[in-house]
Amino acid sequence: MRLVDHAELLADYPNLGVPYRKRPGVRRLSCKPYFIYYRVKREQHIVEIMDYRHAARREPDLNAG
Repeated sequence: MRLVDHAELLADYPNLGVPYRKRPGVRRLSCKPYFIYYRVKREQHIVEIMDYRHAARREPDLNAG
């Protein structure tokens, strides 16, 4: 499962994705044909996966939380 493998990489490399321009503090990692949206909580040493989407779909609403 490539998508899961990419998400697991974030535990060791939390800056692997690029900043998501539409939401400060959120990053986006490409795993074609998907995007993984996540944020890093450095104080707690946590990478929170917020959503994942097929690239052909609309971008997610990440305003909750």
